[in-house]
Amino acid sequence: ADGVRIDSADTVAAAAPGTVRLNPFMPPLASGLPAHCKVAGVINERTGIDGKTYGLGFEIALPQDWNGRFLFQSGGGLNGSINPPIGASAAGDVPALARGFAVVSTDGGHKGQAFGASFTVDQRATLDFAHSSVGTVTQVAKKIVAARYGRLPEHSYLAGRPTSGSEG
Repeated sequence: ADGVRIDSADTVAAAAPGTVRLNPFMPPLASGLPAHCKVAGVINERTGIDGKTYGLGFEIALPQDWNGRFLFQSGGGLNGSINPPIGASAAGDVPALARGFAVVSTDGGHKGQAFGASFTVDQRATLDFAHSSVGTVTQVAKKIVAARYGRLPEHSYLAGRPTSGSEG
């Protein structure tokens, strides 16, 4: 699609239960993760008014045994980085990827610290973070899903961290 750059598409081997940590402060996932393809890219990359590079960074995980469902995994804080697309928020002991969902995550359109607001000097970056990143990333992610599985998701969901309220 126009304005989309795919940076990588890698096969990720299954991870056994108890071997994956979301961060150093949380216990390992009891369920493990299935084998999947992880695609990373950027949508609408550009130079902002402040001379910095902006664009909607994203990663999508596509499980081998897809259940026909899609999850947009919301970010936290002011985003600025991409959380691993596994859909662990509000999922109990079994994240969405382990349940067979295709899961996408984004950085909200800029790079930076979780509570760094320097990107707000750029109006497009602010608009991407405030509302347009979800729709734009979802459209691209669903095209990737359709290319991989030959059909669109039957059901789509949004779940995630504190920023999910505004993103929703």
